[in-house]
Amino acid sequence: MQQFKTKQSGVALITVLLILAVMVIVATNMTSRLQIGLMRTEGQVLSQKAYWYGQAAEAFVGMTLKSTLNDDDVVSLSQAWATSGMSFPLDGGNISGKITDMQSCFNLNALDVEDKTDGNKALVAQQFQALLETLGVEGYYAEQITDSVRDWVDKNDQVVSSQGAEDSFYEARGVPHLAANAAMAHVSEFRAIQAVSAGVYDRVSPYLCVVPDKDWILNVNTVSPEQPAIFQAMFTPRLSAEQAQGLLDERPQNGWSTKEDFFAASSLAGIDFPDEIKKQVDVKSQYFELQGVAEFDATQVALQALFRATKQEVVTLRRQYGGVQ
Repeated sequence: MQQFKTKQSGVALITVLLILAVMVIVATNMTSRLQIGLMRTEGQVLSQKAYWYGQAAEAFVGMTLKSTLNDDDVVSLSQAWATSGMSFPLDGGNISGKITDMQSCFNLNALDVEDKTDGNKALVAQQFQALLETLGVEGYYAEQITDSVRDWVDKNDQVVSSQGAEDSFYEARGVPHLAANAAMAHVSEFRAIQAVSAGVYDRVSPYLCVVPDKDWILNVNTVSPEQPAIFQAMFTPRLSAEQAQGLLDERPQNGWSTKEDFFAASSLAGIDFPDEIKKQVDVKSQYFELQGVAEFDATQVALQALFRATKQEVVTLRRQYGGVQ
């Protein structure tokens, strides 16, 4: 009888332990779900904060650009929008960043262009190839990259030359994909182009822009003093490296007032420029990009936005918030 009671006690103990184990498992799962829910809520709160901080930054940029365009007839690096190291404290955080003129560099979307009727490459393709070579890309690869970009942004699936690349090339890569056959949305697409290695991308991308326009219009007032290669490429083969640097050195502090003033610069004396090139030059801009960082709650969030600015309005064409740093 005593042995039977002992067996019953053992079964009861095992039952209690099983119930306790089940309760622990349930409690653990509930705690894990609670933690996941809290993390999801925190992520949503951070996302909302990033959005509103980004909206605040966009509003400030819009006011700055509109004020600039209404006050001056030119856009230059001496104006408020071009101030480096801008930082603005907000309630519970801070926004810092810079505004870049997206017409101070080469617009990759301008390469959606047909060659000349005489069989020569389109002017803008010659200029881009010259830019690559000026930046140290070997001639063969410079031509290959130029024609591959043209194939990427044009709307057909035919290569522009034997150096170009369309779907069949990209489908055979380690990570298969297709050519966009559409305008680029961001300069990072340049990395996907045939022959664009990481080294080439790092070297060339600071000279590149992507805007929703099929023309390359360069604001000569906002070209960086450290990037004479832009001038050298635009006026290829008429301008040497020394002349390009001299042109930047003699640029007035507030920029050239007109295109005519620019072409009258002493560094361009005696050089005859065709109308096709003169049409690519301007002293104003309408595309700008914000690159900034919002800091709040011990978190840093990258902000990026592309604007089209006129005297009447400033419109955000593209925005990207995220990329916690």
